[in-house]
Amino acid sequence: MRMATKSPADWLRLLCRDWSEENEQILSTMDERFLRYKSYLKGRLTSQLLCRLSSEMDECNDFWKILGVKDEFDRAHIVANVERFCSLYNIRGSNSNDVSLLTVNDMRDIKASQKIARKRIQAEINARIREGETIDY
Repeated sequence: MRMATKSPADWLRLLCRDWSEENEQILSTMDERFLRYKSYLKGRLTSQLLCRLSSEMDECNDFWKILGVKDEFDRAHIVANVERFCSLYNIRGSNSNDVSLLTVNDMRDIKASQKIARKRIQAEINARIREGETIDY
């Protein structure tokens, strides 16, 4: 899996099966958006680039938002699944002698991503409440 290359929509079909089944309309335009966004990649992402783009979660460069995933919660869900995939298959790579160090660093990365996702979800909930929408828990 470390050297796998797929389109963004195919990655989501693989890593977020349930989400992709419910959001086929987003996936149907995703590859075209990606091709327009970075045409030199010819519509394909390696697993390493996928992991890097998904972990770069700042407001200016939100990869999944550019590809049409508008909902904050959905983007957080996708990022969490990509992070799990990256950790499981050691996509970012490391020295095999540093397994314990890798685990600690991976946990820090995951915790940081979760913290960002929680903040974004809370901001989305607050925005919806301000708009008068009711939120059932």
